[in-house]
Amino acid sequence: MPVWFWPWYGDCSQWNSIDEYYSHTSLVLFPNPVLSRLYFDKDYTECSYSILNVCGKIIQQGWLETNSIAVDNIPNGIYLLNLTDKANNSLIAKLIKQ
Repeated sequence: MPVWFWPWYGDCSQWNSIDEYYSHTSLVLFPNPVLSRLYFDKDYTECSYSILNVCGKIIQQGWLETNSIAVDNIPNGIYLLNLTDKANNSLIAKLIKQ
């Protein structure tokens, strides 16, 4: 069974508050639950993405060229979305497709 870790970006002292830390390290998706197109709160273009099912199987993957992903071709369910930048830093969020 895979174990998921939240990203760690070094020394905690670089942020002044927990809110500031999470604003730099959290991935916000909307709408969530999603019907056909998923959007991000920040610009993640030039990142790779993977959508994994609860068993860890990759359902969809690719490179972000815009700030959204079409998910209308995946079945309804609960997934994990993993974004990875060129420096190999990852952000993971739960995605609900309906």
